Amino acid sequence: GEARVDKAATMRVLAESPWVQVPYPGQFGIPRIDIGLMCGFMASAMSSVIENLGSYAMAARVSEQRQPSRSTVNRAIIVEGLGSMVAAVLGVCAGVTTYSENIALIQITRVASRVTMQIAGVLLIALGLFTKAAAVLASIPDPVLGGVLLMGMSMIAGVAMTQLQIIDLKITRNIATLGISLLLGMVIPAHFEKNPIRTGNQTLDGTLNMLLTIKMLIGGGIAFILDNTVPGATAAQRGLHDDVIDSTDFQDEDGYSFPDCVNRILQATPFLMKLPFLPSQKNLAARANTSRIHPIDLPK
Repeated sequence: GEARVDKAATMRVLAESPWVQVPYPGQFGIPRIDIGLMCGFMASAMSSVIENLGSYAMAARVSEQRQPSRSTVNRAIIVEGLGSMVAAVLGVCAGVTTYSENIALIQITRVASRVTMQIAGVLLIALGLFTKAAAVLASIPDPVLGGVLLMGMSMIAGVAMTQLQIIDLKITRNIATLGISLLLGMVIPAHFEKNPIRTGNQTLDGTLNMLLTIKMLIGGGIAFILDNTVPGATAAQRGLHDDVIDSTDFQDEDGYSFPDCVNRILQATPFLMKLPFLPSQKNLAARANTSRIHPIDLPK
């Protein structure tokens, strides 16, 4: 809210909020399907997935882990989809996705423990049930939130720029692709925000205007088309390195591995390892061999 003391709206929200409120399916009425909104949300989900691919890479970098494998990325996307489904059933107006500022917090606090993140998630769920606590957080003045957002987004922008080092920026083709996608990703949505499409069909108008005003979708789509159609660079120069994704060099503390009990279950059921979101038999074998190796202290 506004950072002012002459308005009682904040205190009124705190006073009128119930202490405890448990969300449940159907509390806002019977769900309905809108074709225009569905197309818009599908486009938003696709652009979010594209954005999160970079978020996973940034999280791995700041956590000093190797780049996530294909199965790890697939698991992350599936979990975000399941979280968005649960949020929709409970009437939450926003889907569940990777929050880039949390990656910036990892860089700032130097804490990348999964146990810490799990405990923080449980605490946030508990706070969500206590509406008074949510009202207190919602009453934080905009200037304070702006300062927090400035620091967080500055950190994440800096980390994002470091991802450009995997591509060859000496090639004009790569520089042009990057610049064109950035500029058109900002200009095209801004144009359609001021000049929306009017075809006479309300559903079609809403769908097209929603799609054409998503900056991530427009910029990412243009970058995808240019990068895959314009010649003049090899796969390595485009940043497509096989060793980044398919690395099987497991460490003793691999941040993506399952517990040993889960690995034993997977090894006992080989057909499960054919699923695209589970590690392959080769990776599990490499992990098992690594876990059985213990350093030996040789006498000096």
